[in-house]
Order: sequence, then structure tokens, then C-alpha cells
Amino acid sequence: MDHPSTPLVRQNHHSESDRPCDRSAAGSGVSLRHGLGAHRVRPRATSRDHIDDIALRLFLDRGYPNVTTDDLIRACGVSRPTFFRYVTSRDAIVLDHIAAFGEEVAGLVRENDSQLVWEVLREAMCGAFESLDPNSRAGMAFRILQASPGIRSSALELTRTWRSQLTEALVADSHYDGDAQRCEAAAAMAIGLFQMTWARPRASTDVLRNAFNEAPALTTTRPDQN
Repeated sequence: MDHPSTPLVRQNHHSESDRPCDRSAAGSGVSLRHGLGAHRVRPRATSRDHIDDIALRLFLDRGYPNVTTDDLIRACGVSRPTFFRYVTSRDAIVLDHIAAFGEEVAGLVRENDSQLVWEVLREAMCGAFESLDPNSRAGMAFRILQASPGIRSSALELTRTWRSQLTEALVADSHYDGDAQRCEAAAAMAIGLFQMTWARPRASTDVLRNAFNEAPALTTTRPDQN
């Protein structure tokens, strides 16, 4: 019997940032009445995490291409200089979390004692994604990437940094006898496979793991195929 695939980014209803201050900041403002006068008060984002919580939800609600920097500034209730004190660009609100995910995967590579390079890369990438909360900041960032081809193309620019991180981790663990070129080739293949998989709207962790399992056979030629 076939078993349903586990969604690549699991769905649930709880967020790491469901705090009262974040919920109030997600709207455009609240009305407070003092005496006979009513005043419109804009909630203010007070940290980078707070800005990210508001922005990522707005991207998911409206679609990334439909949210401008001015929209984000208004939603956060801060001035433009304050906004850019925390955030370098609109894209960075999403991509910084993808970059942090890459650092996490590199850390898992270092922790794995297996001598099989492809197994180490598979377990690091699949394990990190399987444990990803869809409503965490990284989880929301990946959901935005899956729905927005434009920001996906920008994410490809992170590949060089991620490849370097994985290569260093593999070399440090003496894979391929510390041959940096071979380690980099393995890292590049794993990243390419990962990117092809999570970019699919209906991707799942099962699909990702199966792709890693099948990849070695795709590069092996059997004698009867010569």
C-alpha cells in the first residue's frame, strides 16, 4: 500500500513567533480612546526578528511580488531609516533565513560520523528539512520560495556560499582523503539535487530522500549498457 508523502514543509497551526506583540504588529494599527479623543496608534517593530515575523507573513498572505518595501515599512510601523537599520533589502528578509539553513546543514555534516559522503550529505539535508517547522521563520522563507519564482532565482546566488560551507565540512572530516576538489563536486551535486526538489510546489521530504537515494545509480553505467 502506498503511503502519502510527508510535505516538504509540514503544515501546522503554531508559530515560533505567535506572541501578543507580534500579532498586534501584524495589522495596520489599533484605535485607542483617551477621554473624548480617538488616536490611531501604529504598532512598532522593535527588532530584526519582529520585522521578519511581520514581513514573512505579509509575503505569504499577499504573495512576494505584491508586497513593496513601502508596504513592509507601513506594516512594521517604523520609519524608513529605522527599517533599513535592521534590514539590508527586501530580498534579504527571505534569503537570510535560507542562508542560515545552509549553515545548519553544514553543521549536521560535521556531526555525522559516516564515512560515506553521499550518505552524510543526504542525512544532513533531509534531516534539516524534516525537522523544519513550516511556521518558523526559515519554514516561512522556504514556503515563499516555493510560491515565488522571482525570489527563487535570487536564492540561487547563495549556492556558492553554501557549496563552500559544505566543502569545508567534508574536507575537515577527511572525506575523499581531504581532497577539496572531490568534496566540492559532491557538495555541488547535493545542492543541485536539493534545489531541484524543494522548488517544486508539491515537493515532499519523501521525494527529496528518494531523489538522494536514486542519484548514485544515475551516474553509474552498467556493463550491459556499454
